[in-house]
Amino acid sequence: MTRTSTSSRKSGFTLLEMAVALVLFVLVVGNIYSVLGGTTQALGERNASFEADVQAQRALDRIALAVMGSYEGSIHATSESPSFQSVLNYEEFLGIDDVNGDGQSEEVFSNPMRIAMTGASGGEVTWFENPGDDDEKHVVWVKNVPNVARGEIAGNGIDDNANGIVDETGLAFVKEGKSVRIFLSMRRPDGKGGFIERELETIVTCRN
Repeated sequence: MTRTSTSSRKSGFTLLEMAVALVLFVLVVGNIYSVLGGTTQALGERNASFEADVQAQRALDRIALAVMGSYEGSIHATSESPSFQSVLNYEEFLGIDDVNGDGQSEEVFSNPMRIAMTGASGGEVTWFENPGDDDEKHVVWVKNVPNVARGEIAGNGIDDNANGIVDETGLAFVKEGKSVRIFLSMRRPDGKGGFIERELETIVTCRN
């Protein structure tokens, strides 16, 4: 008669033990994947939010610097609150010079410039030099600007977002003496069927 020793039986794994070990391994790997997946998603959302903040702030700073360098007398037609304009026409004061060479000093200004909402249905902020002329130059400064400002309902005559102006667009200018208040809204897809929205505001005083 052949006998199987006890030490021989203990030296290997049974099919049941291997199945249990495999199940435990799968559970551990699944938990690790779930944690890593959640962390990656959270990091992606934070990165998208950070990028939206940076994009909006850079766009507002660029507009503000242009307005700050403008000649206040060239933007006198800009509306005052609660009205606004989505277009700002301006010129920069370059100094005083003898332009005609006749010994008479004159004030010198830049070519006409413009900052405006553009695009077939809005959505962009564009800077222009000599707008409407044959030698016009233009550069799109920022995209993802909605036609209606964040929190505002178009056409109802009410200041829905309580910022002091009514029915404003995603880009809005309001004249306050020698200063200009600038409002900028941005709305970009978040990749999950929703949107990341930002609303910024600043006030600048014209240098001249």
